[in-house]
Amino acid sequence: MSVKIMGVNYDDLAKLMGADLIVAGDAVVAEVVAGKEFYAGSTTLLTGILALTGDANVGDVLDGLFFYKDDPAVRLEGTMPTVAIIAASNAYPAGHHVGNVGGLDAIDLDLVTANIKNGITIFNVVGDVDVRDVSDANSVLADVKAGKTFYAVGGARKTGNLATVAIVAANDNYPAGYHAGNVGGLDAVDPDLAVGNIKAGATIFGFAGNVVPLVISDYRYHEFLASGASYTPTAHALSTLGVEDGAIGTNAINVEFFDGVGWINTVGVVYTTLWNNVYGMLPLNQDNDQSLRIKNDAGFALDINLTGIIWSLTDYHYYATADALYVEDVIELLRDVDASNRRV
Repeated sequence: MSVKIMGVNYDDLAKLMGADLIVAGDAVVAEVVAGKEFYAGSTTLLTGILALTGDANVGDVLDGLFFYKDDPAVRLEGTMPTVAIIAASNAYPAGHHVGNVGGLDAIDLDLVTANIKNGITIFNVVGDVDVRDVSDANSVLADVKAGKTFYAVGGARKTGNLATVAIVAANDNYPAGYHAGNVGGLDAVDPDLAVGNIKAGATIFGFAGNVVPLVISDYRYHEFLASGASYTPTAHALSTLGVEDGAIGTNAINVEFFDGVGWINTVGVVYTTLWNNVYGMLPLNQDNDQSLRIKNDAGFALDINLTGIIWSLTDYHYYATADALYVEDVIELLRDVDASNRRV
């Protein structure tokens, strides 16, 4: 470094000031601002290389603290505020946060499992299995059995008012409401719901009926029956046999019974037991197998007349013993009335 003293240039300051003074310095170039010259530890002139390369701005340094950025001559003061997260807001402000060793749940005490929906985790706090979203539940009070509670839209617990009702045998009402049902089915509610009470061809709540309805029609047969000829009345014909001259009995019009092998004349004990014969008129009740027939044994043609009804009840049959002819499985016929109010 050149120094001019009293008009004379001195190139070596050390020579001017003395070597001992210069040798006492201990600075190094990295400790001296770049571009500045100095001596330290020797008489050699050194140039500093220390450069301030800070990039902090005042907003990056805490408020009230000082720093140098890139100019050692300019001291700067920080302006970074000290802020905090508070429970009253979800704001997350920029600045210096002191923090809380207790965590976020120490700041907001509602940040707990019991307040978080099942399947959701908020800041590592797992939701409670009993906390569920009910916004998609659409039940209303009338949909839930009376006295039972539930949760649906609106959140608060609700109590249902759906009435408990039942089907009863006394009427055919089907009321709205909660039905406890019956493991025995509808026929346990009304025992009359049975196949034996339903018309054949109809099915009511799974029960296929087997009852053949009573169908009544008029029956009439009027003919001259040749000698030796016979006539077999229609099945289920209930009629009265009338013969000219009242010729019913031996050697005239007789009723015969078919026993599965042949026709047997019912004249005698069997005949009188079955028919309680009134001379000239005879009640005749034909069974399902048409086991009875009228036979002309008079030796000449006779005018016979059958008048009565035909019905369609379940089957019944005749059978014979040594002294009588009986009807087996007879249906009670005196329970219905046909269209003419004629009891049968």
